[in-house]
Amino acid sequence: MNMMGPFHNRILVLAPTHNYLFPLRLYMASLLAVLESRTDVSVVVLDDVSDAPTRAFLSSLSHRHLEVRFLSKVGWKAHNINHFIRTELSEDNLPRVLLSIDSDISFGPDSFNHLIEAAQNIPNCGMLSMRYTQNRCNPEKHLFFPAQRCHGKNGHIYSVKRPFLCNVAGGCIALPGTLIQELGFTLYPKAEGQLRYPDDAFLYDILKKKNRVCGYLNGALATHWRSADITEY
Repeated sequence: MNMMGPFHNRILVLAPTHNYLFPLRLYMASLLAVLESRTDVSVVVLDDVSDAPTRAFLSSLSHRHLEVRFLSKVGWKAHNINHFIRTELSEDNLPRVLLSIDSDISFGPDSFNHLIEAAQNIPNCGMLSMRYTQNRCNPEKHLFFPAQRCHGKNGHIYSVKRPFLCNVAGGCIALPGTLIQELGFTLYPKAEGQLRYPDDAFLYDILKKKNRVCGYLNGALATHWRSADITEY
């Protein structure tokens, strides 16, 4: 009899963190609110050698479905997430939905739940993001055309805004777990040896070639607090 791993059939949030304590507090408040509202979510924080105040804050967090991993070497987001997926996930430890959410984003449980429901029910789902609050750090671009109506397997209709001639921003994305397996347990292609590179664009290009549904989900809303040197706090 095969033993299933701790993330099998769960909602798994991979949370890459690195400094910027103010938005990190908002971010972790969002994740903890989700953990309090549903029992099928696991959060794994991958801290990329943050400063002492950030590490102290992360050390103070406690929840039975929250794990903080303090990495010993700077690897940046794509490498760290790929390494986790390759070493931790498998056919016997496959989440129902996998999310990668940057630590300068906040959202409510209702938006999170809507995103999860869509990722599980839209046929041929690729990478889905929440929509973003209209501030100076909003990463949405080129949403010229009407939303695509996607008929879910559960009978619901989901409205997805698909960008034109650019990729879905990768700050908050959800993918079906089966897609991670199809991608060979690597979320971000061509990440080896890279520190900062357009990881979301490389992933988006692969999924578009597979004719997967990729876009921003209407009815799910997040706030992006940092964009390069611009902050909204």
